[in-house]
Amino acid sequence: MQVKGNPGRKLERARRQNKLTRQDVAQRLNIPLAAIKYLDRWELDNLNAEYKNKQVVRQYALLVGLNPADFESLIPYHQPNQYKSKPMVILSRLSLSTLAVAAGLMVIGFLGWRTFIAAAKPVLNIAKPAIGQVTNQPSITVSGQTSEQAQVYVDGFNVPVDPDGGFSTSVILSEGANTITITAINSFGRQSEAKRIVDYSP
Repeated sequence: MQVKGNPGRKLERARRQNKLTRQDVAQRLNIPLAAIKYLDRWELDNLNAEYKNKQVVRQYALLVGLNPADFESLIPYHQPNQYKSKPMVILSRLSLSTLAVAAGLMVIGFLGWRTFIAAAKPVLNIAKPAIGQVTNQPSITVSGQTSEQAQVYVDGFNVPVDPDGGFSTSVILSEGANTITITAINSFGRQSEAKRIVDYSP
């Protein structure tokens, strides 16, 4: 039999016929007293989300001896968790956006670093020989420091470079002024050059 009129009034009358107070129903159903008051008045909009479902109405109807089916069709099913999922979705979207921005900044930073390295010439510091050096020896040591992984050439000949960029080699001198050219080239083809003039007087 379908409920006519106010469904809450029917629940309330049945409750009273069973000599149950609202407090009695609230304790047996383990829900707040205020929820029973709103159910008696059928003021469902005043109920908290967790009590706006068919299960609560079904338990109330069974407790006072009424057919739950007469009431269940009158109350829409409410998903208690539907409001809890939205912040998670927003948080997820924000997290994805943050990750995308961070990844973009990392890529830009890496490209900027590579561009800087490509544009910079390798370091080339000559320790020996000194500028304007004079010697009576037929050969002289050429040594210095360059950037890591750079190649060094002394008068066109490739010189071994250690992992820290240090290099050293000997050059045979001709009598008189000798111009020694030292060149460092990095992996991007950028190069630095230094010259030393050594006067050989046997």
